[in-house]
Amino acid sequence: MSTQIPPSPEKALEIYQDRMMQWMQGVSGSTLQEMSKEFTKAWANLSIEIMQNPQVWTERFASYQQQQAELWMSFFGANGDDTSPVVQPKRGDRRFHGKEWKENPLFDYIKQSYLLASDMVYDCTDAITLEERKKEKLKFYTRQAVDAMSPSNFIATNPEVIQQAIDSQGQSLVDGMKNLMADLEKGRISMTDESAFTLGENIASTEGQVVFENEMFQLIQYKPLTEKVSSRPLLIVPPFINKFYILDLQPENSFVRYCLEQGNSVFIISWFNPDADKS
Repeated sequence: MSTQIPPSPEKALEIYQDRMMQWMQGVSGSTLQEMSKEFTKAWANLSIEIMQNPQVWTERFASYQQQQAELWMSFFGANGDDTSPVVQPKRGDRRFHGKEWKENPLFDYIKQSYLLASDMVYDCTDAITLEERKKEKLKFYTRQAVDAMSPSNFIATNPEVIQQAIDSQGQSLVDGMKNLMADLEKGRISMTDESAFTLGENIASTEGQVVFENEMFQLIQYKPLTEKVSSRPLLIVPPFINKFYILDLQPENSFVRYCLEQGNSVFIISWFNPDADKS
């Protein structure tokens, strides 16, 4: 049996850069262009609004600068006994749950500075005068850009990643690079270990069949699990972003199976993945 020789570090870096470039061009190129276009229009509008109403915007920027100054002073202990944070993560924000984000002064400062800047950008985005539909699109793109710049996404500014790398003697970084290379190879980002799922066993485990389909979806009817079923069928319509089997995993946690056990005649929609022909 032949043994595959791993590439040298230089060759591995070359492969990584090549695949990253292909992925950026093929997967996200149009999205980046759209984001750039929307940002350019929006911030042009912002420049006009600043000139038309300078006092309001000057006060907004001055407030941000004052908060950053307070944070800087607290970092050097110039605020005396006042150790309360200048800004806190929003409820539900799990990026900064690790104790290092609070206990280490440097990373606490990085976290709070990022949160202040994020709030400032969101505030400016919300204040720009745009049509409602265009403003919602701008907010969406802005949120993606701001989230991408989070210090939790970078090795050098994430204390949890640094500590895990130390504890694993660098193995966590090696594993992360392997996962990244695998995602670049597939052309998409994996959210789970896809090899851990087997169709019919721990995913889509309830028996059913396709009874109708068109260019948008398939309609699945499940086999009844009771002798009698309700005369009124139950139709489940999952969100477009989810697959139907999110409601039918293993038998013990399948919503579809539960509905069948209650005597329902169950149907579910399975949306086709959108492509150029279905956009």
